[in-house]
Amino acid sequence: MVDPVRTLVGALERELAAVPGATLFPGAGADAAARFRSIFGSEPPPGMAAFLAAHDGGRLATGSDLLTLSDAATRFQSMAASGQRGLWPFLEHRGPLFALDAEDTSTHGAWPVVEVTDPGVDRVGPSLRRFFPVLAVAVAPAAVAGGGPGGRARVGGGTGGGPGGG
Repeated sequence: MVDPVRTLVGALERELAAVPGATLFPGAGADAAARFRSIFGSEPPPGMAAFLAAHDGGRLATGSDLLTLSDAATRFQSMAASGQRGLWPFLEHRGPLFALDAEDTSTHGAWPVVEVTDPGVDRVGPSLRRFFPVLAVAVAPAAVAGGGPGGRARVGGGTGGGPGGG
């Protein structure tokens, strides 16, 4: 039987492998889910737990970083202290911060992806599975162009409608 979580991680790895210069860091280890739970107070979605065990952050393009578990924990604590609870930050993309929203979980258990803004959040995808392919397409031109003005990729900034939208 095919493990859907491992299949998801493999698909994400293939999407990001197509991005020139992208690097995924070695995993956070078998205890990544337990460390997440001790910080966040609940279990991570299965796909996220598998991804953390396989990859603890990464660099996708200049200015586009997947946060390590440690960096995400620091951001999470700062966000929670300022009233933005239930959000797990995982990506900083050329300034904007993206997080998983545990308080808007789907019936399938997926946490939607949101762009964190000063007044709140903007939903940009229904799950990591839907968001990563869009992100890979967005960062590829920036990686090829070296992150210059012509290569500035944009992810987020709205709800629904586009690929990966919610």
